[in-house]
Amino acid sequence: MSEKSKNCFIKDCSAEPIVFCNCRSEQVFICKSHGILHCELEGKHHFSKIHIEIDKETRKATLKQLYKLKFDLQGYKSKIIQEELSLIKEIHSVAQKALKSLKAQNQQINEHISKVCNLKEIDNSKETTFIEALLKLSPKDLHKIQVIKSPELHINHISSDDIGQLFDLEEITNQNLKLDESEHLLKYIWHFSSTTLNVFDIKTLKEDKISLKMPNGETLDQYGAKCLIPDGSLFYSNGPITMIINPKHATKLLPNYSQENLNAWAIYKDGDVYLLGGSSNISAKFNLAKNRWTTLINMPINLANYTFGAIFKNNILLGSMSSDKILSYDLEIDSYSQISTPALSISTSKALFVENENVYLIEFSQHIFRSRDNLATWDNIGTSSILASNAPIISTPITYNHKVYFVNYYGIYSFDLKKKKIDNVIKLA
Repeated sequence: MSEKSKNCFIKDCSAEPIVFCNCRSEQVFICKSHGILHCELEGKHHFSKIHIEIDKETRKATLKQLYKLKFDLQGYKSKIIQEELSLIKEIHSVAQKALKSLKAQNQQINEHISKVCNLKEIDNSKETTFIEALLKLSPKDLHKIQVIKSPELHINHISSDDIGQLFDLEEITNQNLKLDESEHLLKYIWHFSSTTLNVFDIKTLKEDKISLKMPNGETLDQYGAKCLIPDGSLFYSNGPITMIINPKHATKLLPNYSQENLNAWAIYKDGDVYLLGGSSNISAKFNLAKNRWTTLINMPINLANYTFGAIFKNNILLGSMSSDKILSYDLEIDSYSQISTPALSISTSKALFVENENVYLIEFSQHIFRSRDNLATWDNIGTSSILASNAPIISTPITYNHKVYFVNYYGIYSFDLKKKKIDNVIKLA
């Protein structure tokens, strides 16, 4: 009996199977509707595709039905829209995995993306060209592309063949794919000095000093709150000045929240910039579209001295140099809670960053911790003795090529996610 004549493993299911799994002593055949259900069963699943002859137009139409809920990366018009920068990062990550899979033509789809079944095997040459082009796109180019996403499927579960259907192939390949470095700061490490923006390309680590025309004769503080927003601009707020530095390095004043607040932490999320901690223990957000501040609930503890933070799921994790506590701010209900952490020192610089669902907590000059079990457990994975305990982080960590880059007064450092090691890549003082 041929593979196509087998029945789905679900009793009374008459649908034609499109994949089979070798998780039992005999092959288990699975239809399209029950693929995810089978993955939830116990066993080491290993999928193989059943070749089904479907013309390309039918396949494309079917995929468009599967990914029917559209949203715009730049417009934020739907409740399910994720943070734009995070989505761009996911798209690039999936594209890299897909390219690797396409080049290994005789290998089966790896287990991570096998939950979405392919409807037909096709020539991968166009998809390979497309993905190679996608990896060269700047965020400005990605803004022009309409992405299709289903609420039931996470983007990392899209197969290598299917990724090409998420975009208009001709639109992308006909664009100028050269990255315009003046258009955005996504690949930069930066810090301030008076009226100068010091920029380091994290790929080459070459420095570029950009003189800024500051409004009202103001100067920049390297410990001022700052973060990137989706159009590539830099949001800055410290003391008497709140402003945006656009991709062309022009400055624009914004309404200020507090004249006295210094050394807070800024984080962008879904159209708002959250300004948290600092010398006044501030808790507020600025809506970029409405050009308006909103006061948030007060912090339950003082995180006033050199605040730092990171986004984890739908929460902002926060700490400070002067506290041994880490807070979690729930974005949906405007509420703070304290999370369990390893014993931390007071008056020691620290840093947080999130990578692949893991939260990393670095206690300068001491330890590197990594969370698991949804922040319930922390493992000591290395030492941070290279970092001075009295030099707070002054730039949002940026990940590039398996390394996380961050800056303090003394230099630019990289944390190797594979080797669990911190290196000083550039000395600043």
